[in-house]
Amino acid sequence: MASDRVNCLLPEADGTLWVGTADAGLCRMKDGRFATIGEKQGMASNAICHIADDGSGYLWVSTHRGILRFSKDDLNSCADGRTHDVAGRVYGRDDGLPTLEFSGGLKAAGCKTTDGRLWFACSKGLVSVNPARVQPNLNPPPVLLESLQVDSQTFDNGGGALNSIKLAPNHLRLEFKFTALSFAAPSRVRFKYRLLGLDKNWGDSGNRRSAFYSQLAPGKYRFQCIASNGYGVWSANCAEMAFTVLPFYWQTWWFLSLSGLFAFLVVAWVIRYDTRRKLRSRFARLEQERAIERERARIARDIHDDIGASLTRITLLSQSASGESGQPTEVASILREIFGTAREVTESLDEIVWAINPRHDTLESLICYMAKYAQDFLSAAHVRCRLELPVKVPEWSLSTHARHNLFLAFKEVINNAVKHSGASEVRLSLKIEADAFVLAIADNGRGIPVASTPDDAADPGNGLSNLQHRLAQIGGRCEVATDAEVGTTVLFVIDSLRLANDGSRPRVRSLEPMP
Repeated sequence: MASDRVNCLLPEADGTLWVGTADAGLCRMKDGRFATIGEKQGMASNAICHIADDGSGYLWVSTHRGILRFSKDDLNSCADGRTHDVAGRVYGRDDGLPTLEFSGGLKAAGCKTTDGRLWFACSKGLVSVNPARVQPNLNPPPVLLESLQVDSQTFDNGGGALNSIKLAPNHLRLEFKFTALSFAAPSRVRFKYRLLGLDKNWGDSGNRRSAFYSQLAPGKYRFQCIASNGYGVWSANCAEMAFTVLPFYWQTWWFLSLSGLFAFLVVAWVIRYDTRRKLRSRFARLEQERAIERERARIARDIHDDIGASLTRITLLSQSASGESGQPTEVASILREIFGTAREVTESLDEIVWAINPRHDTLESLICYMAKYAQDFLSAAHVRCRLELPVKVPEWSLSTHARHNLFLAFKEVINNAVKHSGASEVRLSLKIEADAFVLAIADNGRGIPVASTPDDAADPGNGLSNLQHRLAQIGGRCEVATDAEVGTTVLFVIDSLRLANDGSRPRVRSLEPMP
């Protein structure tokens, strides 16, 4: 229910219960559900004192604003949601009531006698109603538009002058005045209006005989108005007028067309200029990259074919010389040193060739090369190598500068793990995130002493500050976690977009997968 303040009840044979509240209007309970009909739906008052059924399909309701008469079909239609309001007859002082305020809330404030009369209690005695003598007025009042006032200018409806008005675009306020001819009960005439071109539904003005609008947009409009008598009978024909609101010059079709054409030409010129500028810049960048890649490929080929072959021959000759018998101890030592140096030069040369070769500018190539290097290096040092790598590595593009610094940092961590930690196992793992990856190198050695931290300038031999510097150059960071019992874990956290930069500006190809 809309309110707990109940003044009266009226049950019906089909189980419907009408409830009169003191402040929410008339409620209907049917099939276990409540529906409320109040002033918003057409009730003259929300204070219901008594409800009576005349047996002819009408309910008579006493309120604080007179006696109301409604058709039960209209009430049920509104309560079921089929209509938004109800139209009823309001009886007041003009109909012979001594007062408009009726009593209710304690005992029954009314009754129906055997002769069909309805009795209602009010502050000035009893009011008797004979429903059989009620003769409703079925003639709706004719509606007339009197005038239209635009700001300070008034247009009277003389000779149909309100059908061809053109209003200036700078108007502020419009007031439509209308009336209806009803000599029986002029105070009970109600009006509804709408402005076609702006309003979708009828607006209820009640007894007010004017409607207001302000600052209408340019266009054609039609104002319509209807009226009803005291019995809720609405006029079938409406009074209407058509008028036009003129546009400003910047709202005219020719101005909008020229403005649209000008804007289109400007946008087209800007797009053409920007497109050509981007194409020229892209062609220049692509040509520069192609030239650099061709030069890198040539350098890689020359180093591999000339210097690589020579160093390999030195390695083979040194190994053969060290294996000959009968050589003095000093010569054998020198030959072994030559062999080791040549092998290191060969490995360094292989790293250089790999770094400058444009075919390896991918994350997958970098990870594969690091894994192979770790396996070979740790195997030679008799340290177990464990790899935890994803099955599929994203096809991210890397710059030569980024690959070179990341590999040198990785190489230094592996070398430190073998040289200083005394570990028996090194674990290499890679974690791929949305726009970054984390490379972890963990050993089970003795850990790093507390004094040997990246901030300890007194002990630069640990190389940790060098790792921080290398990772910072490529937009990453290095994190070190060490424990004397667990070992040391070094994390390289790299942003994939920053990794594809050459240190000065982003590369276009880093935003797309490699072909």
